[in-house]
Amino acid sequence: MEDILKSILTKLDDNFLQAISQKTNASPDKAKSAMAAAIPILMNALGSVINSYLKTEKKQAPKSQSVINQLLDQNNDGSIIDDIARMGMSFLKRRK
Repeated sequence: MEDILKSILTKLDDNFLQAISQKTNASPDKAKSAMAAAIPILMNALGSVINSYLKTEKKQAPKSQSVINQLLDQNNDGSIIDDIARMGMSFLKRRK
């Protein structure tokens, strides 16, 4: 996280800091300090939103995937990779 923060802070050019300082009536140094404090908070909030989204997706995905898995998992071992490979080999043998 510190590396990302340092990377972002080094990308803050003088024009950006000048614009922030004009909008906030603060010096460019204070604007940079404020950005240094705000960026980790924003990154944490963004991480929380992404994490929440992924958890929701993970909960919803098995419902739709379970039907597909049940159709493809012919030997009921919980994996469809071997079944797809078997179907592919069977298809290729029939085409000869």
